[in-house]
Amino acid sequence: LLEVFARDNGGSKHGGSDLSFPRNVSFDVLFVNKPPTFQIGSSLTLLENSGTVIYPTFAVNVAVGPKIEGDQTEQELSFTVHLLSGDNFLFADSLLDSDGKLTLGLRQYRHGSATFQVVAQDNAGTERGGFNTSDPQNFSVTVLSVNQRPSFRLPAPSIIAVGEITRVINDRTFAITFNGS
Repeated sequence: LLEVFARDNGGSKHGGSDLSFPRNVSFDVLFVNKPPTFQIGSSLTLLENSGTVIYPTFAVNVAVGPKIEGDQTEQELSFTVHLLSGDNFLFADSLLDSDGKLTLGLRQYRHGSATFQVVAQDNAGTERGGFNTSDPQNFSVTVLSVNQRPSFRLPAPSIIAVGEITRVINDRTFAITFNGS
């Protein structure tokens, strides 16, 4: 509650008054949501076949606005991660939780790069011109190729000889029998 009055420059000479009667004015200060804020790193470099990689503090300095008007509960925050460019098949999944922990699930035998965009959103709404989404921030991921062990397959067993071969090695006689199996 605020008491206000008006004053003119006529003065108070001859019993006059330069002040109006006071008036009470009340103001309702209404909640206007502020956007959440955060900071992330700009790039990550991983090795092919790393599996699921976790960065516990990828998003830092995470902040939401004041308590929600009315019920005075803390605001809830969530992150959305979008692939902007690059190989969509590098990752099985990607998730940034409300605590700022980034989880990247790499697909096996894939390498390349991708750029992601992250946006934070709170649950306090946009009434009266408020904002519930952050400015977008981008980060890139490079998955480096790792040389894989070569592999080969032996053909199914086949008959290479039938019969018996005798050989003498160091004054000893060896007989090798091939029966075709």
